Amino acid sequence: MKMKEVAVKAAVKGMIEAGLEINEDKSYQDIISIYEEFGWENQKVFDVFLKQCI
Repeated sequence: MKMKEVAVKAAVKGMIEAGLEINEDKSYQDIISIYEEFGWENQKVFDVFLKQCI
């Protein structure tokens, strides 16, 4: 679980650095919630997150 947390935080920071205007803490929580809903190994979590943001 710790690796997933680190990976999600790094991904959120990367999205912000790339220009996506999102709140870092809220985005982290949103992505974790998506993982909890769809499963920890789901490959489309970030797709779902980005569709919600855009």
